[in-house]
Amino acid sequence: FTAELSANSSETSIIYDRVLFDVGRDYNSVSGEYVCPQSGIYVFMSTNHVSEIADFFELETNGNVLTGLTFAYNTDRWRGNDSGTSAGVAVIECAQNDVITIRSVYGEVNIATLTSFTGFLLSAGDESIAFMARLNSDREYLEGLTIIFDDVLTNVGDRYSPTPGMFGCPDDDTDDLFFLTWTVWTYDDDANHPAQVRLMTTKGGEVTVEKEGPRSCPAESDASPTVSAQAVVQCE
Repeated sequence: FTAELSANSSETSIIYDRVLFDVGRDYNSVSGEYVCPQSGIYVFMSTNHVSEIADFFELETNGNVLTGLTFAYNTDRWRGNDSGTSAGVAVIECAQNDVITIRSVYGEVNIATLTSFTGFLLSAGDESIAFMARLNSDREYLEGLTIIFDDVLTNVGDRYSPTPGMFGCPDDDTDDLFFLTWTVWTYDDDANHPAQVRLMTTKGGEVTVEKEGPRSCPAESDASPTVSAQAVVQCE
């Protein structure tokens, strides 16, 4: 499914009421809830556009906060502009009838048509491989160092190792394709110039995320931009 706001909203419980499509009709545009039709691995994405200085968005399952999803920060507010946008992705293992919602922490004004919620069933098979991990505390990484996402939320297939912060491709003879996404929250004295983050792979099928530039990586912050990116990687 994919749904968006039809009008600007300042509610903490975001109801994406304009449904663009909904295969299976499992998303409720009145309550803003998505009910998982079966057990499996799901991908949820949210893009949020705020008119105030900042807002923090969380993914909830059955009314409980699972993880911070994205942080929209208006870096140009003091130069006369009035909005900022960010996007986040979560990969989680859900049970049948789990209820998924997006929550705005600060209740800032979210702009219609530029704020959306998307979700889909990635896999329901026994041989699935999927993971999601985050930082459990603020860290400062020097350039070239691997970012250690040590708080593991999902690790189906046990291919992610939090100690070196590394995803290992399966040891088989197939050249598998993997979709990888990462969001890094950065801050320093100049929030208008966020740090760069790069994906590193080896011939042995090991994948890590490395930091470029001196800026810090907080687990939480109240004034900083996020850096998000995606990549499709073929493991050999």
